[in-house]
Amino acid sequence: MANFARTYTVTDSAGVQTAKQAILWLDDDLDNLITDHNTKFGATITGVVDEDNMASDSAAKLCSQQSIKAYVDDVSGPKNAIINGDFNIWQRGTSFAAIATNAYSADRFKYQVVGAAVHTIYRATDLPTQAASGHKSNYSFQFDPTTADAAIAAGDYVILTHRIEGYNFAPFMGKTATLSFWVQAVKTGIYCVSFRNSVSDRSYVVEYTINAASTWEKKTITLTFSDSGGTWDYINGVGLIVGWALAAGSDSQGIANTWNSANDMATSNQVNGVDHIDNNFWLAQVQFELGSLATDFEYRQFGDELARCQRYYEKSYDYDVAPATSDEDGSIQLNDPVAAGNTSVRFATPKRAAATIVGYSTTGASGKYRDLTSAAEFDITASDVGFSGFHVDFASSGAADELKGFHYTADAEL
Repeated sequence: MANFARTYTVTDSAGVQTAKQAILWLDDDLDNLITDHNTKFGATITGVVDEDNMASDSAAKLCSQQSIKAYVDDVSGPKNAIINGDFNIWQRGTSFAAIATNAYSADRFKYQVVGAAVHTIYRATDLPTQAASGHKSNYSFQFDPTTADAAIAAGDYVILTHRIEGYNFAPFMGKTATLSFWVQAVKTGIYCVSFRNSVSDRSYVVEYTINAASTWEKKTITLTFSDSGGTWDYINGVGLIVGWALAAGSDSQGIANTWNSANDMATSNQVNGVDHIDNNFWLAQVQFELGSLATDFEYRQFGDELARCQRYYEKSYDYDVAPATSDEDGSIQLNDPVAAGNTSVRFATPKRAAATIVGYSTTGASGKYRDLTSAAEFDITASDVGFSGFHVDFASSGAADELKGFHYTADAEL
């Protein structure tokens, strides 16, 4: 691309000139950039190429500098802090019956429940249309209740959460941000999204309304972050928990649209979205970005998104094979010269923290490896687990000079 310098005259929404703004564009389609900026930030920018004044234009630091910088950042780099917001990555499987609380299904999305409600979670193909959303998705996230909870107790809740690592959340602190998503539900009414820190002493709840049953609707939520209260993590722990509540008892309810010194997931207006087994709920195209407006959903290449997910969880199985499957494809195999040997494994992607390793025989048996020569199984143990890999120790009951094979999962989720 060619470099272009322009001095812009910036006017506010009333047409009053407020400043001049000089900026170097790394793009040759200047007219489209100006049109997009004006639409996004509600300001009017006009101007001509004026490279001679770039160095001396003192007005470059005035008025619309922040919005122009935000726009440049928007068009020049990643913006969505949600990993797997398009629900393409499902390393653990694509259907989860009677899923346990605090369990992941779609990568980076965690199901939490207290109470009688039970769900099956699916990788669904019911989606907002490309014409409506402006983005072509393959999958959505679907809740299918299999056991209802008609009477939500004070301590009960059902919530889907996405945890943003502290490093990735830090740029949002002190700034305005926007969450956008597409949602569909059988039960209409008021639902809630919450934003919480990891130590449960700061939360912000926003209500949104499902207006029509079983109809895709786009929701947009804007809030401003402040570190004046609560304890926040800005490194490799939980920076921010974003949660979509299906139901929440009074212990988890707070005031909407304000920062509360509590672990609030919803308001008292939250519907009981789990009071009937027909109350399916879908989520799609989740995006969380800096700024006060929701921009078009960000496209990311599949391999890039998978690598982001693998920072928190990876497996040796082929991508479309669920862990604990009987499968030799992709397994780690070696001829062990001694009965109780060992080997090293390097992760595909360095982990957020030391991972929890589970070994699997090629038959799918957990905690085992397969002696492929003798068709026997023995214990396998992971040791020296770090951010980049681990060691594998084979049980002494195995035989020497035989071919051994195993799979693994490495979990460093938040």
